[in-house]
Amino acid sequence: MTTKYPRIQLSEPQARIVEHLDGPLLVSAGPGSGKTRVVVERIDRMVANGVKPETILATTFTRKAADEMNARLKSKGVNTNKMSVQTMHALCWRTIRQHKQFKGWRVDDKDVGRIVLKQILGYKQMNWSGVDISRVGDFISSARNSLVAPENAEGFMTTAYMDRRYAQAYQAFSDQMAERRLMTFDDMLYYGVWLLDNDPHTLDTMQAKYLYVMVDEFQDSNFAQLRLAELLAAPEFNYVAVGDIDQAIYSWRGALPEFMLEFAEKYGAEIVELGTNYRCAPGIMHAAAQCIENNENRFSKALEAHRTDDAHITFLQATDTDEEALLVREEIDLLKQDGIGYGQMRVLMRTNAQSRAIEEEFVRSKIPFVVLGAVSFYERKEIADLLAYLRLLYDPRDVRAGGRAINRPFRFVGRYVLDKISETGGRYLDAADAVLADTRLNFAREWVDIMSGFDVENDAPADVLRAIVNERRWSPDGSDYIEYLMDEEGTDTPETSRAGNVGELIASATRFKTIPEFVEYVDKQIKLRKRNQRKQEDSRVQVMTIHKSKGTEANVIFLIGANEGVIPHAKGDTEEERRLFYVAITRAKDRLYVSVVSGQEFGTGMGVQRPSRFVYEAGIIPRDEDLTTAGEGDMVESSSEGKPDAHTENVPCEPVEGIHGRDDCRPTDS
Repeated sequence: MTTKYPRIQLSEPQARIVEHLDGPLLVSAGPGSGKTRVVVERIDRMVANGVKPETILATTFTRKAADEMNARLKSKGVNTNKMSVQTMHALCWRTIRQHKQFKGWRVDDKDVGRIVLKQILGYKQMNWSGVDISRVGDFISSARNSLVAPENAEGFMTTAYMDRRYAQAYQAFSDQMAERRLMTFDDMLYYGVWLLDNDPHTLDTMQAKYLYVMVDEFQDSNFAQLRLAELLAAPEFNYVAVGDIDQAIYSWRGALPEFMLEFAEKYGAEIVELGTNYRCAPGIMHAAAQCIENNENRFSKALEAHRTDDAHITFLQATDTDEEALLVREEIDLLKQDGIGYGQMRVLMRTNAQSRAIEEEFVRSKIPFVVLGAVSFYERKEIADLLAYLRLLYDPRDVRAGGRAINRPFRFVGRYVLDKISETGGRYLDAADAVLADTRLNFAREWVDIMSGFDVENDAPADVLRAIVNERRWSPDGSDYIEYLMDEEGTDTPETSRAGNVGELIASATRFKTIPEFVEYVDKQIKLRKRNQRKQEDSRVQVMTIHKSKGTEANVIFLIGANEGVIPHAKGDTEEERRLFYVAITRAKDRLYVSVVSGQEFGTGMGVQRPSRFVYEAGIIPRDEDLTTAGEGDMVESSSEGKPDAHTENVPCEPVEGIHGRDDCRPTDS
């Protein structure tokens, strides 16, 4: 095809991608390498040279990414109305709706599926006592994304799901959702691929329509998505896969990043590497490259920065999470004095539980911020539940708090009894005691007795919270509060970390002597937090998990809690955790701050914590530096030399240029 498209300024690898048309191509694109720009330029060039827009399919991982790509193409004059730039889920849903077999089906956007699954597992159907609903849901989701039909589910079971009831629950769930004509998020892919595999007419129509297939964020594709792309790309396989295995952080969603390593051999594809980073200052990119090269399952591409200016990497050490938040806030104040706006800063964390101290410090200091992708700490469900106990002790007439606490965990107190307690008036525990006396609600009566034994004036709030969390007598199944959370809300994940949230609540409460002091403090925090939310998002510091930060960038990045057991998380795969660390630090354009906590962390009582191995591997601090004895606000300068070794503990690593500590650091006794 004759090129009519004017040559733009591109690097040699970028130009090869833009000019590629026919056949398979694998693009291994590092962070900040201009991947989206190159994809847009390629599509623009294709259309300019006569390729019909309606024959191009470009899939993205999120709807936001699809919208961004569409906007860029429109700005270049491409008629995106005829193109298909969308997520694979959206593509499947549009295809399914046009098929007569799925006429009348709807997307389950009200989470009816969870209610259906609860009913299936309940005493009226399977009567599966003590089951973790989230684990069953994970099994069903994994089976769907692996294209395993319910009738074949027993063969799909692994050591993690040995009980045959998982397969039985999957079959019942599939049948009952089909009866309701409801389709879950996972069902869209499952039925979309099923349709292409079983309806030759639909497959032929789709293959004839889409002559050029491109998959973005290829490393995050699960088996169903890989199969869908393969079906649509056949038989010509004008198939471009774009991704970065070093940024594969979604294996817990069923992603198969290892398939990226097999793509070239399977399809005979050319591989083009984009290793030049146009975002990060050199020192930041050098630190990231030093760390990620310790992973074995990756493409060994050369990672380098295009920029030549100095890097600013600062290491912070605190004795606890509250001091860590203070150090972060002090640095933000200095940055603001240097003319850097709040909207140019991000605070990244491995788990949601880490936001508590940051939220409190920012509220106290009147720093505008927003927690992206999560409810603010004191309004999270498990925290609000436990606070209801304290609120009732603080205000014995608080009907709202009493009505919440009496059924957390659920103690079979129905609306009729709750209304009678409310109508009785007076002190809630006295009213509950009177109403419950004539009922068989033994666990609710136990709750009244135990709650009545707390002394609001003399009992420390942290001690009361520990007692509530550990109490088993008032629970129908004998579980404590953490076990109840796991049963009711599902298995904890490193990111959600409900148990971590509870630990952080207790850690926060240890600073107060009485329940009234703590409750009043929390209420003030919530009030100020809501006032803070009225500010424009682009003028606020954004606080988010590393997973939420994927695809974003900022002038200044703070990575907090960079400790062993946090990142890498105790439950995580080491290589994927290293990729998370890599993603976190490559969000930073100009300045990177990495902080660790050396004291007791997240209310777990685990004692002195060591910095993450990734901090050493990146050269942010030398491996032979013992930080467990460092003082408050101490800095550690990187000075030793040598290449990091992933398999040894005390090998010094190459220092990163531009790393420095706090200018105002001070010894413990100052």
